[in-house]
Amino acid sequence: MEHFGSFVTLAAIPYFIGFLALCFWWRWWLLVPAGLVAAVLAKVEFASVNASDGAGAAFGIILVIFAMIGAASGFVASGVVVIGRMTRLRALRAVYVLPVVFILGFGSFFAVTWTQQKIRETRYAPPSAACLDNLHPARIADVAIRFQSHLVSCSTAMERVTVITFSGATHMHAPSATRQTEAARP
Repeated sequence: MEHFGSFVTLAAIPYFIGFLALCFWWRWWLLVPAGLVAAVLAKVEFASVNASDGAGAAFGIILVIFAMIGAASGFVASGVVVIGRMTRLRALRAVYVLPVVFILGFGSFFAVTWTQQKIRETRYAPPSAACLDNLHPARIADVAIRFQSHLVSCSTAMERVTVITFSGATHMHAPSATRQTEAARP
């Protein structure tokens, strides 16, 4: 857990700098050019950091990503405050908007990363026991078939293989073998 605190501290400093750079531009004619300049600088800096190598490259990428997220959050906060001033909504005053956007913007990276991890875990999860034990009925070209899904471990990835039963005879169908056969045809 102490490493997480160190990471948050490492990420919070560039986020704070990026947020402060764009959160106090409360005129449209100043905010839009400042946002465009920040976007161009972020693109150039991100390309520069991605082209580098060495031990510090990972830290450089983290710093640039969080500075970009901070600048984007500051831009959003300024935009919401400008809209609040134009519409005279008291709920969109800077005293309310800036802390909320600061916290949500910083947490957005972690929320997106966590969501992507859960999607990846779900996508590559093995099938349930009920799925493995049951034959699934299907009808193809007016022929009733039953198939059962299995996972076959390959050297680089897990590949879903379907076992199809036609009136007692069993045939295996591996998607990659079919693609190779179809690709090899003239």
